[in-house]
Order: sequence, then C-alpha cells, then structure tokens
Amino acid sequence: MSNKITDRSLTKTLISTAVLATGLIVVMFYIFCREIVDYNLDFTDSLIWAAASVESHSLINPDFWYAYIIPFSGSLLMIPIVKILGVTYLAHELGMALFAIVFTAAVLFGVHAMGLTMRKSCMLTGILLLIISSSSITRMIFFGHVIHYSLAMVFTSIAIILLGKLDCFKTPGRYDKRQMIYYALLLIWTCLCCLNGSSALMLFFCPLAGALVMERLLDKAEITFENIKLPAVRLAGMAAAAALGFLIKRYRIQPYFDNSYEESFSAFLSHDQWMWKEQGFFIRFSTLLTGPVYGGTPMLSLDGIFIILRLVLAALLLIVPVIALFFYKKCDNRMMRIILLDYWVLFLLTQLTYSNAKIQEANWRLAALLGMGIIVSMVFLLWILKEPFFCRFGYLIMAVFIMSAGAGALTVGMLPADSSANGYVRLAGVLEENGLTYGYTDLWGGANAITVMTDSRIKVRAIEYLGDTYAIKRYQGEAGWYEDQPGVDRYFAVVPNDYLAGYEDTLVKHSIEKIPFEETTILVFDTNIFKDGKPVYGAE
Repeated sequence: MSNKITDRSLTKTLISTAVLATGLIVVMFYIFCREIVDYNLDFTDSLIWAAASVESHSLINPDFWYAYIIPFSGSLLMIPIVKILGVTYLAHELGMALFAIVFTAAVLFGVHAMGLTMRKSCMLTGILLLIISSSSITRMIFFGHVIHYSLAMVFTSIAIILLGKLDCFKTPGRYDKRQMIYYALLLIWTCLCCLNGSSALMLFFCPLAGALVMERLLDKAEITFENIKLPAVRLAGMAAAAALGFLIKRYRIQPYFDNSYEESFSAFLSHDQWMWKEQGFFIRFSTLLTGPVYGGTPMLSLDGIFIILRLVLAALLLIVPVIALFFYKKCDNRMMRIILLDYWVLFLLTQLTYSNAKIQEANWRLAALLGMGIIVSMVFLLWILKEPFFCRFGYLIMAVFIMSAGAGALTVGMLPADSSANGYVRLAGVLEENGLTYGYTDLWGGANAITVMTDSRIKVRAIEYLGDTYAIKRYQGEAGWYEDQPGVDRYFAVVPNDYLAGYEDTLVKHSIEKIPFEETTILVFDTNIFKDGKPVYGAE
C-alpha cells in the first residue's frame, strides 16, 4: 500500500514538473525559433532602452526620446547583455529568455506562497505560460518586450511572497529580526516597483493595498484597535514607499522628458465616448486570447476550434472569479483570499480607467487583468477540488484550461519556421542586396525592428510622413540618429506607395535611385535627408 502511494505521488510530481517544463520549453522555442516571425517595433522597446542606458552610462539617458519611462523593468536585465553583444537580435533573445525565467520563477513561488503545493504550483505556472502563448498579442506583451502588464504580475507575485513571510500583517506585537528584514525588503520592493509611475500604482500597488484592507474588513473576527493598529502602520509604510517611488519618477525623472505619448493613454475621452458596455469590453478581452479573427474562418477548422475554445476560456476567466467570491468565507487560506481581492480591485480599477480613457482602443491594456484572472481562477479551481460536490465542476472547468494550454503549445509550434514570413525580414534582404545600411521609414515600416533583426548592420530610424513633407519621429530614438553618419555615402527612405504622389517634387525628385518593394518604394539619396534636425527636401 505504501509503495502504491509513493508511486502515485511520484507520478503526480513527474506530471506537474513536465507541465512546467513544457511551458518553459514552448516559451523558449518561441523566443529563439519563432519570434522573428512576429517581430516588429514593439518588440524592440526593452532592448533599445537598455542600449540607451549603455550609451549614456546611466539608467536614464537624458538625450533619448522614451515612449515610456519605466526605470525598474526588463531593460535592467538586458544592459549587461547589450554591453557584450550590442544591439543585436541575439541580445534580444537572451534578454527575453532571462525575463521569461524571472517571470516563471516569480509566479511559481508566488502561487506556492498562497498555499498551493509545489506540484500544483508547477502545474498552474506551466498552464499559465502555455495559455499566454496562445495569440500574437499576448506573446508580444509577455515574451516580446517587458512592459507594465508582465511587470505587474512579477511585482505582485514577489510582494505576495514577502507578505507570506510577514503573515500578511496579521501578527501583533513587536517584530523579530527576521520579520524586520522581510518588511524592509517589502518596502524597498514597493518603492522600486512604483518608480515606474502611474501604471505600477494602478496595476500593482492599489490592487494589493486594496486587497489587504478589504481582507481585514471582511474578516469574521471582531476588529479592535489593538489588532488593527500594527497592520495599519505597516500598510501606511507600504503606501509611503509607493509614494516615494512615484514621486521620484514624477518630479526627478519625468519633467526632463517628453511624456506626451505615455500621458495620452491615461487621459480621459469626452464623456460621450465612454464605453461602459459589456459587449465592447468582452470583445477586447477575448481577442487577447484569440488574436485577430478574420471573417470567413470555418468554425470546424483547427483555427475555428481554437477560437471557440479560447472564447469559452475568456468567458470562464470572467465568471470563475465571480463564483470564487461565493466561497470566500469558506476559504481559510488568507493568501488565497488576498489574491482574489487583489484581482477584484484590479478589475474595478480597470473598468474605471479603461472604459473612459484612450486606452480602451488597445486590447493589450487588459493583459495584466488576463494574467491575474488565469492565476486567480486556477488557484480557486485547485482549491475547490477538495470539495466533495463542487470538485466535479472544478475538474470540468480545469479541463478547459488544460485544453487551452495544449492549444497554445500547438499554436506556437504551427508558426512559420521561415523568417521571411515577416515582411521586415524581406525588406532587410532587399536593403542588404543593394548595399544600403542607413535610412528612414515610418514607425511601422521597419524602424528599429530591422536594426535589431540585422544585428545593426542596417540601421533604420523612425520618421513621419506628413503629406508633402516629412519630419523626425521623436519616439524611441535620439537626435544623433538623424545626423550625418560616418562612412555612409548613401541614405534611403522607405515610402509607402500611397504616399509617393505627395513627394514627387521633394523626396522622389531628389532621389538618385528608386527600388520597388512590395507596397513601398525605397528611395536612395547620395546625402542625408536631414540637416540640423530638419528635412532637407521640404515642400517647395
């Protein structure tokens, strides 16, 4: 009998470890073997930020035009890699692989701190990795660059680990030495996280602080001054640390940079454009998992079946946390209650901001909610499996998560192996064939992306096409990129064919060569098309 129990335990351990390993292998396979197919401007952010830091020998480069300033992010991991390898595609791959390991470890030990066994923690983390590999949008957000949404999950997971060591502020009386160390680490962690500004406050600190407060208020035990005094003081310390981090960014970093792009996404729309409609929200939330869905896709094709499965999963991710609220009082695990409340505060904050701000047009702004929804739903499902009646429903819903994870793995495996499926790779090939190494295009015409994909052999900088003139695009770049470059005697501009007519008397007229490429034309010049930051060939 003992041997059977041991064998069963070993089998469960092997299965859970295999699920985690599969998740990591799929992610690494994507980063190193398939990501180049999806690669675009957004994927370059963390690497370009790291390169800006290396160039200036400081964390924040005063001469760089940042789209977002997030000092405490994945670019820190990439700085030593860029120092060794430069701005290369391998540097991007290694940097993102390193972040994927950090992300995995944070979630794994975070859910373990919530009270799950290590086997269940491995299972949950592996399934999470596979599900967020399902669509091009989530792959870009979580494994293409390091941005607010994946960072929020790392920040929350590590804070949960530290809160677990502190017994969630529950123990009254004086600290022992170890408790003081953990609390100091929590304060430092909170301050560092909130250096990233308003996004960290909304996606990390406010949900966590709100959950801690709500968990105490909903506790069945009588609340007295004596048993609430110490937790209140500790929470106030966290709030002070968060405020310090936020204020450092707001008043010591942000004033020296153009923040118009970042601030535009946290600005209100006029009230007649507010979108508190379940339909609009659900469509954007579900397409995070399905990716773009094109008309005419047969429902019973493999793609159609995957879309239906992910739609079901999206609905469950919104329903299961609601069901979990009805079991709140039955759950005697305080950390699980806190993470559930964290999710709900995040959900409410998202509804209050996403639905009436410019960010409503971008579904990836819901990525943190998606990731936390997966974690909270699976933690609840794994907990409910011990309930004699409700476990049957838990197993049924868990099957959808497992099938969705399998579909995520298949989706990554089915991505094209030929990098030329990416139009930027084909454009880079034409540029290289024609001996062109330095030039310009609009943001989505290959700017920065081709620079990284060609290991900086070809440098492509961002410009704006403005009807009959053009201008420098102050986005993820710097002024020096638009000056005359040593050793470059031919410059190029990639112009969409739809724009060519507006430049007949300027760019087209002064070009020495025209190279057609798909829906664009590569115009070649024997001098730089910028002088002192201004266009040389303006409207005449």
